[in-house]
Parts: sequence; C-alpha cells; structure tokens
Amino acid sequence: MRWPGLLGTFFLLYLLLLLPLAAWRTAQRLRGSVPGRPVTRIHYWRSAVVSQVFLFVFAYLTGSSFEFPFFRPPDQMASAIGLGAGALAVCLLLREVARRLRSEEERRRLSVFQRSPRTAGEAAWFVAAVICASVAEEAAYRGVGWQLLNHTTGSPWGSAAILCVAFALAHWNQGWKSGIVIAAFAAVFHIVVGISDTLVIAMIVHAVYDLTAGYLIHRQARVYDREEALISDS
Repeated sequence: MRWPGLLGTFFLLYLLLLLPLAAWRTAQRLRGSVPGRPVTRIHYWRSAVVSQVFLFVFAYLTGSSFEFPFFRPPDQMASAIGLGAGALAVCLLLREVARRLRSEEERRRLSVFQRSPRTAGEAAWFVAAVICASVAEEAAYRGVGWQLLNHTTGSPWGSAAILCVAFALAHWNQGWKSGIVIAAFAAVFHIVVGISDTLVIAMIVHAVYDLTAGYLIHRQARVYDREEALISDS
C-alpha cells in the first residue's frame, strides 16, 4: 500500500467519509428528523450546484498535482458513441427494473418526486445541478478518486468497488433501494471510463441519463400533484 500524498489523502477522505456523512445529514433534514429550516426545492438544487462546483474544484486541484487528463477526447469517436449509447440503455433499463420492483405506494413516497422542479426557476437550477454533477462526479469518482485509490491499494477492481459504494452513499437521501441501483450506475460508468480511457463519454452519458430521468420524474410528479389536488377538493 502506498500513501497518496497529503492532498490526495484529504480528497479520498472527502469522497469516502465526508460526502456520505453530508448526504446522511441532508436525508435527515429532508425527513424533518433534525431541527432546522425546511429545505425548499430551489434551495436544494442551488445547494447541489454549489457542492458539485466545490467537488470539481477539489478534484481538479488534486488531479492537477499529477497531471490527470480531465477532458481528454476519446481515440475512436465512433466506438465511443456506440459505447455511450449502450451505457445509456443499460442505465435506463436499470431504472425501469428498479421502478417495477417498487409498489405504487413506495413510488409515491420517493423523495425524488418531492424534489422534482415545479417552476421554471427550479427547473433551471435542476439542469445546472445535473450538468455540474455529471462533470464533477465523473472527475471525482471515476477519475481522480479511482487513480488515487488504485495507486494506494494496487487493486483497480477493488478501488472501483469501494468508489461505487461511496457514490451510492453520497446519494443516501434517495433511500437504500435507490442506493443499490446508483451503485450499479457507478459500475457502468467505471466500465465506460475503463474501456474508452476518457471521462468525457461517461460525463455525457451521466448528463443525458439524469436529464431524461429528471423529465420522467417531473412528468410523474405532476400526475401525483393533480391526484392529490383532486383528493383535497373532494
């Protein structure tokens, strides 16, 4: 085992410990389990943008210390496009499997429907958060974090597995069932980066998936809103 250096150690601690703890804290606040002002949707997405920008800056500063290539283009564009399309299809399939494994009542209670944007302002912050997260999370988990952990442990697959779990824990507020699917998404993105030898394809797939899922969630959330309004009026 080799020490990743002071900055690398802080970065790994941030990914593996501090971000999961922050996600747990956010989940508690969203459920009202801890005192504090209620988290509005626009506040949630604004905070997501800020935290993702910080994550990317931290990853960039850490990766720059060993000249990590953040935006290196793929060597073969046609193959990369095919790989990205296949990865997107797998992610959408995983989402559909997860949806079918839940009852209608479980789906209604998911926090993603509560946080889904209802106004243009909320939607703008949501899109900004998706773009920032797609770049920052790939740079951090599949890029710099993986390089550091692999350097430290000497185990590329073990490092990827640890970061898949950390990635899922960083989305703690979505629940444990969603966490399993999110860990599977992370594994798909690790495979994409491993095959394409670039983060760019994973960043694009990540963004397209999140925007697609966000639209589908928004559409379903509007249905739930209308149903609840009808019940309230009756």
